Amino acid sequence: MSEFLKNQQIDFHIYILNQIDRYRFNRGALLNVGFLYGHPSCEYFALHDIDLLPNNPAIVYEYPSEAGPLHLTAPKYHPFYHFEDYFGGITLIRREHYMKVNGFSNRFWGWGLEDDEFRLRIKDAGLTVSIPNLDSGSKNSYLHLSPVGASQSDRDAKNWMDAARRKRDRLHGYRDVQLNNLPQLIYLTTSGYPFVQIDVKLKCNVSDTPWCMSDNYS
Repeated sequence: MSEFLKNQQIDFHIYILNQIDRYRFNRGALLNVGFLYGHPSCEYFALHDIDLLPNNPAIVYEYPSEAGPLHLTAPKYHPFYHFEDYFGGITLIRREHYMKVNGFSNRFWGWGLEDDEFRLRIKDAGLTVSIPNLDSGSKNSYLHLSPVGASQSDRDAKNWMDAARRKRDRLHGYRDVQLNNLPQLIYLTTSGYPFVQIDVKLKCNVSDTPWCMSDNYS
């Protein structure tokens, strides 16, 4: 990844968010933590699944337009997810736009849904999502490095969330992401390129979002 960005002559920092608490995975909250650490020095962000790597040099990690985010892994380019409203994978967004929408909701514990809420926040803010124009398709644009699908317990959490509430979360975001303690920053190097692993212990209000517990609703 570092070599790919270096070839595009892009100045970058790589932060890997590693959730080490006892709760279900919370992609939205982790991305909010990453934004808080990168916010002072980064003009824009690549919200990037760790198991996706670009496989086409025409995929450019460029500064997004004033109109709104750039969704690099649009449905016609993602190796597996081809439904029309898919908004996960890799999205480039300006710092001021992330702030405008208050980032991701912190309420989505388990597999999925956080990117759907984020897409609606983008729309509500009057921003427009663009996609790249590539000469490749879903089979050769990206490498996907992990199995597709969620664990049964995470699917059960998603089913509980679907049943418990389908209302929008217009209140919570990066400004109020809750942590049990300060994240630990681990400075590492691979193939001569530095990156930072941020070990995160999130905090969950179990009375508000009981599906955060991996031993509940599973």
